[in-house]
Amino acid sequence: MAYSEVNSNLYDVGDPVKRELFNGLNENIKDHETRITAVEAAAGRMVVWNFPIQNATLSNTLTGLTYWTVPFDLTIIEATCGIFEKGSLTGTLEIDIKVNTSRNPTGMSSIFTTKPSIAFAGASDYDNSSNGVLNSLAELDEGNVIRFDATSMPSNGVLGAFVINVIGEI
Repeated sequence: MAYSEVNSNLYDVGDPVKRELFNGLNENIKDHETRITAVEAAAGRMVVWNFPIQNATLSNTLTGLTYWTVPFDLTIIEATCGIFEKGSLTGTLEIDIKVNTSRNPTGMSSIFTTKPSIAFAGASDYDNSSNGVLNSLAELDEGNVIRFDATSMPSNGVLGAFVINVIGEI
């Protein structure tokens, strides 16, 4: 559907009002509202994190890779992780996002019921996890602090880099 100009012969002074005039106006209003809805949907989403993590450690976990203070109320709606080249790694890459009203790491709680993960046994190069299952803590308030952790890393070598992608909705 697209906007179409209303033909001026449909509203000549002194002529009766024609059904085509109202049909044209109605179609233009529908088009207008459809476009507004699409713009609102796109404008309400924002990238919280989307960047590669460079890694040079054999650690089984990585805590506090980055923190972010939430600038306004928002809900995390998507969180995934991805790998570049798998190599001969085994084990699992699993990520977590924790939330608290302060930067006290002992008082933070996961926003996931099931965390995003990639099992290297079935993974391929440039693989992505499915979205984790979010819980009610994914509804963040202004001023909350969220922390990104890698709660499981490969067990037989170094994963040189991986990607996180976290999307929020205002």
